[in-house]
Amino acid sequence: MQKQIVRELFQILELGGVILLFVFALGIVLPAPLPTILNVASYGILLLLIIGRWKHFAYVITTDKSLLLLVVFTVFSILWSEGESVVDAARGMIRTTIFGAYLAMRYTSREQMRLLSWVFLIAIVLSLAAGTFLPSYGTHVVNGVSSWRGVFSHKQDLGRFMSFAASLFLISALDKHSRWLAAIGLAGTLVLVKLSNSATGLLTFVFSLSILPFYAIVRQRTYRAFHLAVALLLSSIAAIVVTVNIQTIVVDYLGKDMEFNGRTPIWNLVIEKGLERPFLGYGYAGFWSSDAADEVLSRTWLGMVEEKGDNVDSGKKQSRGISHNGFLDLFLQLGLSGLILFIFNLSMLFARVFILVFATRNLEYFWMIVFIGINLVTNISDSLTILEANNIFWVVYVSVALSSSLELGRLRRKHKQMKNSGNLTVAT
Repeated sequence: MQKQIVRELFQILELGGVILLFVFALGIVLPAPLPTILNVASYGILLLLIIGRWKHFAYVITTDKSLLLLVVFTVFSILWSEGESVVDAARGMIRTTIFGAYLAMRYTSREQMRLLSWVFLIAIVLSLAAGTFLPSYGTHVVNGVSSWRGVFSHKQDLGRFMSFAASLFLISALDKHSRWLAAIGLAGTLVLVKLSNSATGLLTFVFSLSILPFYAIVRQRTYRAFHLAVALLLSSIAAIVVTVNIQTIVVDYLGKDMEFNGRTPIWNLVIEKGLERPFLGYGYAGFWSSDAADEVLSRTWLGMVEEKGDNVDSGKKQSRGISHNGFLDLFLQLGLSGLILFIFNLSMLFARVFILVFATRNLEYFWMIVFIGINLVTNISDSLTILEANNIFWVVYVSVALSSSLELGRLRRKHKQMKNSGNLTVAT
């Protein structure tokens, strides 16, 4: 009886530690000195979570070799990085990677979905409260427009995380055991995406919505080729419509200019600078504090400080900036070597998840496909989430990569056992 009480108490403490690590990965704005305390405490929490299972953890984190190689290459890149806080950034990235690996080790994919749902529900409630009762904290002015940011530092962060949460609640709604929770969460995320005025958040949500019919196709056991052909045809038509009407969509509906609010000149300059160090890049977190970044900052709005109301929302010269395209930022940091390594890992991940979806038709693997798509949309249209320290996108990417690798391994072993059992029966 006493052992059971101790075990239950440990599970409660473990769950509390996991939620604290999730909150830290979300980047919720907290009053000082809480961020510093949580930053220091997170290392101790992770150590306590893993120390008793270190052998199992070592096995899990090595199941995806290319992911491990990418992380190791990133750590070694600090040797040629000129970043001012590169060691701290690399340490944070390692911690974030370890947390993702812990989730894959400790929880099933379905349990990870539930955990994320509750974490996002906490963020939704806090953001709604911040915007309603503390507008000086929960809102800010960007380009002359008042937008909600909730408990995050910027409206884009709120829009990005809420659209991510919306995809999770959309898919959870397909599970009859989670529909009420999913409905409440989905309603909250849609309200916050709207109030954030985030075009990226809106695009991400539309993407999640558009991919839902694919799950219905996957569940069909007959005439699969026909259904897939129809889906491919409809997707092709949709892509053609979007391409033909891209200017109308960008300018009239999203309120952007055809240079995506001045991002195209940034991308051109960033590519030019990246090609000066094409193979290894400027090192992890090394470009934006280097001399090479000065030209990009001086020739674009990134290098100008513009105050909008009481907030500084764009163009602030800083030691760590973004080019508003995650793949370009990765190219700047790790060169073509790191970029190719990540694309290879992403391709292998997609292949694994695709096999799992059709082999099991389980909802959690379909969610993995949606997450991969959201991660691509986010990195193409906005910010870097790849190898980012204290970033929930990277936490989930690592957990999805390792969980899918573990699950596919189990599936193959089970199939092999069934095949061997069948052979034995025939021989008998």
